[in-house]
Amino acid sequence: MPRRRYLPALALPVFLLVDGCYYDVEEELYPDTICDTTGVTFSGTIQPLMQSYCAVPTCHVTVGGNGMGDLSDHAGVMLKVDDGSFADRLFVQRDMPPAGNTQLRACDLEKIQVWLNAGAPNN
Repeated sequence: MPRRRYLPALALPVFLLVDGCYYDVEEELYPDTICDTTGVTFSGTIQPLMQSYCAVPTCHVTVGGNGMGDLSDHAGVMLKVDDGSFADRLFVQRDMPPAGNTQLRACDLEKIQVWLNAGAPNN
């Protein structure tokens, strides 16, 4: 009879452990969410992506970077767009950013594709 008295006391901690909090990345949970590609511009969309993922201190910058080319401004990005390596590395080889670095999200890649399709304007 004494065992039944402890059963509710034991069940509560187990319930709390099972019902604990967790954190998920929304894009991983819902990969088919709509990506807003309206109003994509170089200065407002593409350049911030380049500065976050590519033109970082150890990679695609003029001083101290070991990546081929400077992707910190439109002129530098256009050199890679014009020779075809920009789209090739992002969409064909899919090796930029390199493994081990934070990767571009699917929506970011869509925005870059929209910008490229628009002629890669300096806007």
